[in-house]
Amino acid sequence: MDASSLPPLNSLLKASGKRTWDVFASCPDDSLKEDEKIARVRLSVKISDEYKDARELPASLLAQQGQVGPARPKEQRKMITAGKYSFASASAGGNNIKKWKCPEGAFVFNFSGHNAIINTLSVNSEGVFFSGGDNGTLTFWDYDTGTAFQNLDDIPQPGSLEAEAGVFCSTFDATGTRLITGGADKTIKIYAEQSR
Repeated sequence: MDASSLPPLNSLLKASGKRTWDVFASCPDDSLKEDEKIARVRLSVKISDEYKDARELPASLLAQQGQVGPARPKEQRKMITAGKYSFASASAGGNNIKKWKCPEGAFVFNFSGHNAIINTLSVNSEGVFFSGGDNGTLTFWDYDTGTAFQNLDDIPQPGSLEAEAGVFCSTFDATGTRLITGGADKTIKIYAEQSR
């Protein structure tokens, strides 16, 4: 038999594949796995199609970019906004916190006094600014002046190592009078405002 007289293989393979699928599609486990896979692929395609124009910056925005300078030597650890027109940021090195004025991005001053990496920053509505260090130092500042008015050392939970004194996260409660911290010793501590 001559090869040119045979029917094309594509149509035969498609028909054969469909019949094979119909035979095995009755198995609930296989169809469920296939449905999940198909759903993921469809979602990926939909997201890709939806955001294909947003993957790259438009030429007008690319033209506005400045020159790329040297890489930042220290990673930024934490940043908070404390007012309508200012924010503070701490980095992994330098052990100080910088206050900036928005929208100009002008440097205002440093909050200096930590001797370890600063992991967390919080501020309440009264302008009490808190910073927590990797070594367990707790420092309370006046956000407007940058003056530290109280320093404490976090005490690790009994049975913990001294190295587990670090403060990793913090927030003030809704009233702004209690500070809540999470530490390296896997504890949550609540500090109340001192009565005078």
